[in-house]
Amino acid sequence: MSNKSLVRHTINQIISPPAAAPVAKPPVNPPQEKPTFVDRKLVCPGCGSEWIWKAEEQRFYADKGINIPKWCVSCRNSRRKYFMAHPTMDRNKK
Repeated sequence: MSNKSLVRHTINQIISPPAAAPVAKPPVNPPQEKPTFVDRKLVCPGCGSEWIWKAEEQRFYADKGINIPKWCVSCRNSRRKYFMAHPTMDRNKK
């Protein structure tokens, strides 16, 4: 190889952009199954009673992105009334 061709070869290596890396295909995820909802027994931390969280309610909560309820309906209502009457009270302390 002559000096000119060596210089030209070296310059071409420096100037030319590197070869593009092969593009990785995103992993193919199988279609996600819809969750199945069944009636669940929950225990209320306020009164200690067991109550059933129905499948229809679970579906509603999941569609709206709402957390699982901890309190039974009657305790939720009494807490709601209490905090509506005492708006400066901290909900986490009761």
